[in-house]
Amino acid sequence: MKIFVNNSEYAIDSCMLSCLLDKISIPVQPGIALALNEKVIPKSKWPEVTVSEGDRIIIVKAVQGG
Repeated sequence: MKIFVNNSEYAIDSCMLSCLLDKISIPVQPGIALALNEKVIPKSKWPEVTVSEGDRIIIVKAVQGG
């Protein structure tokens, strides 16, 4: 199926959000957040949410600075 992550297209098999980062070779690090179709999904819910054809996922990482 085709999905979009940070505006890049990926072809992946069906999966849950919890395994998505591994499938697209992005390391899971502290401070990472996911939005699925413009809705932020708490990390505790990642194992329960299935990625579907055409979904748009935004991955952001919090950074510290001043």
